[in-house]
Amino acid sequence: MPGVTIEAVAAHAGVGKPTIYRYWSNAHELAMAALMEAVPEAKQPGSDDPIKALQMLLHGVASTFNDPAGRHVALALASADASSEIAKAFRSHFIQSRRKEAEALLSRAIETNRVNADMRIDLTLDMIFGAVLYRLLMGHAKITTKFMDELLAATIGKTHQ
Repeated sequence: MPGVTIEAVAAHAGVGKPTIYRYWSNAHELAMAALMEAVPEAKQPGSDDPIKALQMLLHGVASTFNDPAGRHVALALASADASSEIAKAFRSHFIQSRRKEAEALLSRAIETNRVNADMRIDLTLDMIFGAVLYRLLMGHAKITTKFMDELLAATIGKTHQ
């Protein structure tokens, strides 16, 4: 990331710097946009069991942030202005799309009596994604599939069979 410059990108693309600045405010935003392209879109987890599908979704999140591109996105996000267009795009592109999918899965889990009917889905999702973002930004511990499994168990409690 420190090696990314507007001058180098413009030269590589064969355009002038003003062309680059039309789309990105600075090299930081440009690099984060490129890295976000490397992070896959959310996709429907392949399981009929909503809890298993949620676990698979969270494993995908762990896999993304343990990938080099995902780690670079995390570093870029940590140093980005939260109100910047690129930070907003990341939240929309990655976090909100996965949160929306997780919300649908938790709703299905409630409908099928897999979790307590009085579960506050919004609060549960805040706890899950808040813990992920905390680890991302603080960098004190990895986001592993084991962590995601433990986080899921801690937030949804005991599931009904």
